[in-house]
Amino acid sequence: DEALTDLIESREITGATETAPSSDLPDHQPVYAVVDVLDEEGNVVVTGPVHRFRVLLLPPDMPRFQLVRRDPALSQPGYRLFNLSDVMPPTPAERITFLILVNEEGSVVWWRMRGPGTFTDTRVLPNGHLLHIFQDPTAKTQRAFETTWDGSQEFWSTRTDIKVHHEVTVGPGGNYLYLKYVHQTVGTELWEGDGLEIVDPVTGAVLWDWNIFDHISTNEFNPDTLLITGRSGMGKDWT
Repeated sequence: DEALTDLIESREITGATETAPSSDLPDHQPVYAVVDVLDEEGNVVVTGPVHRFRVLLLPPDMPRFQLVRRDPALSQPGYRLFNLSDVMPPTPAERITFLILVNEEGSVVWWRMRGPGTFTDTRVLPNGHLLHIFQDPTAKTQRAFETTWDGSQEFWSTRTDIKVHHEVTVGPGGNYLYLKYVHQTVGTELWEGDGLEIVDPVTGAVLWDWNIFDHISTNEFNPDTLLITGRSGMGKDWT
């Protein structure tokens, strides 16, 4: 409990970097964990911070997946963070998407759910925050965000007048770099292409941008193959 009086389990570990509780932890209830470093006589020499967490059952609508192969000698140790979506619901507006963190055995150790919409590119920043793109079909936006892991705090986000897609990262000097949709009228139709922006994380000022229409001629493309509307929903997909 808050006073750390209800001890669930205590154990001493030697020569190992991880352990698991011998019994199930209470579901949805706060649990506190602390690690002390002991010397050879069993005296506490370092006391770690108290970590608070809750055990949550995986939601029934989370798509299931299976670890097919793992070679400890060839694979990177640690955790994997990625986005997980259902195959395709009746309408994209009903789509539920997850960010999940799995251990080396493929077991989910953390998850975050959001919908309707889709998480795409996601990465952990050096400051411990998450940087990700979320496509919201209801608001018709595709924006990049820097947030806490649970999404309760936002520290940065892209403008509402652009749609970001597929890739966002920290560029030169700590600035943000991302892909965005750009548009241009070709003949009588609006075409959708790709652009790049580097922005200042504090002021939001665009420091550099790149537009594919400025570098590749639209005459090199056969307009008869433009059969579908692009992901931005604003023009025919060119690139």
